Amino acid sequence: MVLVGVVIVSVIFGICINTYRDAINDISAALTQSMKAYENGDMSRPNIGGGGNAHKNNNDKLGSVATVTVVCDDSGKVSSVYQKYGSINDENLATAVSAALGADNNTGRVKSLNLAYYKASSGNDNVIVFADTYTVIMAAKAQNTSSVLMGGAALFILLLISILLSKIVLRPVEKAWVQQQQFVADASHELKTPLTVILANNDILMSPGHVNDTVTGQKQWIESTQAEANHMKKLVDNLLFLARSDAADAANQKIICSDVSWSDTIMDIYLQFEPVAFEKGVLIDADIERDTKVNGDPTQLKQLAHILIDNAIKYAGDGGRIFVKVASKGSVVDFSVNNTGEPIPKEDIGHIFERFYRADKARTQEGGYGLGLAIAKSIVEKHGGVITCKSTESEGTTFTATLPLASGASKSRFKRGQKVKAVKPQAGPGTVSSADSSAFSSSRIDSGPPEGVLDADYEIKEASSEPSIIPPSIPPLSNSDTKADTDENGSL
Repeated sequence: MVLVGVVIVSVIFGICINTYRDAINDISAALTQSMKAYENGDMSRPNIGGGGNAHKNNNDKLGSVATVTVVCDDSGKVSSVYQKYGSINDENLATAVSAALGADNNTGRVKSLNLAYYKASSGNDNVIVFADTYTVIMAAKAQNTSSVLMGGAALFILLLISILLSKIVLRPVEKAWVQQQQFVADASHELKTPLTVILANNDILMSPGHVNDTVTGQKQWIESTQAEANHMKKLVDNLLFLARSDAADAANQKIICSDVSWSDTIMDIYLQFEPVAFEKGVLIDADIERDTKVNGDPTQLKQLAHILIDNAIKYAGDGGRIFVKVASKGSVVDFSVNNTGEPIPKEDIGHIFERFYRADKARTQEGGYGLGLAIAKSIVEKHGGVITCKSTESEGTTFTATLPLASGASKSRFKRGQKVKAVKPQAGPGTVSSADSSAFSSSRIDSGPPEGVLDADYEIKEASSEPSIIPPSIPPLSNSDTKADTDENGSL
């Protein structure tokens, strides 16, 4: 913009110089032509109108400059005055003649009268041509003033455009700077808590009352330290993932992709979370289209499914419901996870994919560090997709990740054959409860259960129509349902 401004100023300066030079040239041309007209005895007025033939007279070159031709002797006595191209009173004429005869040069100016002159000898007489400079110079000044005003207006507009563009250009930088400051503050906050707990545990272990205890006696503090260290490791791993993702984006690096069975990936993660949902008293159901494939990184895609389903379980609420759906639409496939629970406030919807952002500003809700959705967004965008969130009181919260399909998909779907109430079984400490396998009596048609998943039996059913994202057939838990699953001791 500075360079453009310099160019504009240079152009305006050049226009002003040329305008003034043209004015001086017009005056000089008028003086010369008037002198030639006197010498040739042609003192006729310039012709106007009548086409090109009317302008063949050399006197037309006088233009708009008024001239007066004077014949006088060396003493300044005027013998004749030709005022066909202008007029001058006797007083000013005498002053002008005196000034011209007294000058050494044949050309010059009489500034007091705004006149320019050109003198020559003709026998014993002097011929002096006077030209008016005021009109021409004032016209040049007016033109220069207009040029300066227009140039100034152009510079002012350029300044406004520069300010506007600079704000637009700097907006992402400013946003990145603010986000970086917030990122550092949030990371410091998240790391501070586990570090404080670890240091407190170490202080206890090193205190006089505990320094001589056995490892078994210190198990409480050791386990607490281990848990906090694991939390810190998870946080650092997430930060490292995002840092590598940002570095790859900056270097325009692409992930190494292969065809991934998106249906099987979602099914595996879904089955892994069934026991978790069961423990938390949350109903989880699915409608997964078979044989949908995407091109991408298998590990990152599993992480995406893990993040969204885990997030839904955390915020579904007691007795809540979760519905997982995979459905292809043309050349893309939608992976949707819907959960009941408190809706996300509208003012937070636009920020939930930011790092460390939480709708719970006090950070009292159960969950991680506010990095999961940021990682999910990064994964989806790296695979050429988009992720959106919709949250209402009536429909709950739905996260939808849309990815390009790697190949066509059939219309077969996995659907839960029977709805099971999420009731905690009687289990001893340390055991992991799972859904009753008899409630899911089915079998994997082609390849059997996913690796590492026990009792992961399910069946493939042909879906004749597209179900809605929230299955209306899943009833909420009622008191009667709870009582039906209560043992003789009255516990769940």
